Amino acid sequence: MVDGRNHPRSDRATEPLGALRRAVDDLHQAVDERSSLGTAGLDVHRYGSSLVALARVLPGVEQALVRYGDGRFPFVPLTPLLVADVRSLGLEIDDSAPSTESVGYDDVGSWWGAMYVLQGSRLGSTVIAERLTVELPDVPRSYFNAAATDARPAWAAFRVAARAAFDGGQADLDRAVHSARSVFDALLVELARADEPVVREGAAT
Repeated sequence: MVDGRNHPRSDRATEPLGALRRAVDDLHQAVDERSSLGTAGLDVHRYGSSLVALARVLPGVEQALVRYGDGRFPFVPLTPLLVADVRSLGLEIDDSAPSTESVGYDDVGSWWGAMYVLQGSRLGSTVIAERLTVELPDVPRSYFNAAATDARPAWAAFRVAARAAFDGGQADLDRAVHSARSVFDALLVELARADEPVVREGAAT
């Protein structure tokens, strides 16, 4: 789904990112299994459902990451592209998505935990963008194309920056785990809700 479980496996043996990965792996797997983006038989309806789910969660997370960023790792939000793709499919995004703002994001650990999910998502977009080109060449996919651009070097840079940021110890790691799990939880909720997205009246399908 979000990242297609495409992280380099070396992270498992490297602390603290290895510890973060292990602590959220169950939810990560659940999100991947729930989403249609990494499964066989992807069609426009299922693609749209997954886009709606992403668009109910990721914009709020991206906004918080920008607000509380301290310059140690560059982050460019892709919310406008995601929303544009959803609307190009004639779908609506309601405003009743679960909030991840309660996590905080204003401390080091929480910020990097959420960034872990976002950067992993963009890394997985390299696979999703390629798949869409082959299986659904006519669907709007500006979000995944942009997310896939330079995703691998960005992931490598994230790993270096995150390891340095987590020098604060176990408290930062605990906050990172809580933050990452909160984002994955929200995605799971929205993937379930988006199985039957609402189509705007009169919109092209």
